[in-house]
Amino acid sequence: LDIGECLSDPCQNGATCVDRTNYYICVCAPGWEGTHCEININECASGPCKNNATCHDWVNYYTCSCTSGWEGTHCEINTDECASSPCLNSATCHDRVNYYTCECADGYSGTHCETDINECASSPCRNGSTCLDIVNGYICQCDPGWKGVHCDIDIDECVSEPCLNQGRCFDIVNGYGCICRYGWIGTHCDINRLCPTNPCENDGDCWLVPAGFRCLCYNGWTGTYCEKVFLGENVEADWQLGDSITRGDWSAGERPSLLGDCRQRDRFPFRVYNPQCPGNRNDVGQAVSNVEQHSGNFSWHFKRGYDTQKGGTPFSPGLNTTAGRTDGNYTAGADSFYASFFFKLANTKLDESKIAVVAGNPQGNERASNYLEIYAEPEQRGARFKGLHIRVADSYPSYEYCALHKNCPTGHYFYIAERLNISVWHRIEMTLHAKPVDYFDEWHYVVDQKYNLSGGAYMQTQRYDEGLAYEYVNRLKFQPRHDNYKKKYHGFFFDDVYYRAFNAEEKYHTIEEYGTSFEEFDLP
Repeated sequence: LDIGECLSDPCQNGATCVDRTNYYICVCAPGWEGTHCEININECASGPCKNNATCHDWVNYYTCSCTSGWEGTHCEINTDECASSPCLNSATCHDRVNYYTCECADGYSGTHCETDINECASSPCRNGSTCLDIVNGYICQCDPGWKGVHCDIDIDECVSEPCLNQGRCFDIVNGYGCICRYGWIGTHCDINRLCPTNPCENDGDCWLVPAGFRCLCYNGWTGTYCEKVFLGENVEADWQLGDSITRGDWSAGERPSLLGDCRQRDRFPFRVYNPQCPGNRNDVGQAVSNVEQHSGNFSWHFKRGYDTQKGGTPFSPGLNTTAGRTDGNYTAGADSFYASFFFKLANTKLDESKIAVVAGNPQGNERASNYLEIYAEPEQRGARFKGLHIRVADSYPSYEYCALHKNCPTGHYFYIAERLNISVWHRIEMTLHAKPVDYFDEWHYVVDQKYNLSGGAYMQTQRYDEGLAYEYVNRLKFQPRHDNYKKKYHGFFFDDVYYRAFNAEEKYHTIEEYGTSFEEFDLP
């Protein structure tokens, strides 16, 4: 007789009892185990919850209690704290575990980049100007009389030349004054006491004095009638016909000699003396000449020479005083440099002769600050400016642009004078005023006492752009820019070279000077 072992209901928790002969088995409901299905299966035993979550076992299932920063059935998903866009003002949100960080755009700060940084807090604007804060920058609204990014540059109200009749203008903040030449009075020197007739030469003015008259000479002229070129007190003489400048105090800069002259075959109508050339050959590219002269009997005919941008081309004698910046760690002995010279085209026609006359550095190996070029441009296809021209390369398009962007475009020429008469002498004057601000050294040019231009120091600007050392000025450098080995270039005559170092605030006091007319002795 089979006794029903399941009659006692031995199986628990909803299990099904299956009767066998002399025994039974329990078929457990899901989530239970054991002989009688009395044991709740631990679904947490396999560690299904991730990232330090707490697992809760239930019948036939489990749940995960996630730690902060995690979500999902198994707490496997990093909660995106950036989903709510907590970062402001175009900041970038970086999601972390249970937190986020904001990477601020330029000009903002704060946990959520909610604060506009006040760039005016450091008081960058000078001389009473107003600072306007903008995102990631500031703008200085200058008071009258000042300019520049930080309003630290005194506007030179004399640039417009308000003083008439060669009156001397002196600049003050937001204004100017005129020092009139004798014979003129008035705010702008527009009232004259001139002589009825003018015996003074070279644009000198005659003014009446109790003893008769007196000539007030234009800068660079002297004498009773302004008939003599002013060359200062330090005048180099002892020049002879046919001399190379190597026989004077001139040099090849850092090179030991101007031997390149010896390789430039040009027959002068007289013997040329260059002690550096074997046999004193007379076929060199430059010499003291009597073919053309501006004053006296001689001038310097410069056809050819080294055309390197650095050393090797003629450098005039260097002053002991250097001109340039004097602020901070800068060591110039003067903040201004004035140079004057006369030139004439040697050919009777435009022959593409091109020579640069620029400020030279004390070492004699660099074009120190500006770049001025004399160019005899013939008629040719595409020649826009046929004629004899004076042109310069300056800070382009303006001082302010260069200083603000710390990078000045190059390759632009400004023409001071165009289509000059090729059969007469012309005069070039150039003056450096060094300013205590990067990019703001200034050059003023005058050609024939009537063509004017002011601009930046081209070569010095290039050094600022390239992070190179500042160069000081103490001489002139003459550099052919045409092909040395072509005979068609006749070059130029130069005469009456003069330069001096001075300070702008004491413009009539010369610290040191040099002059020459390439004569045997100083002109009377």
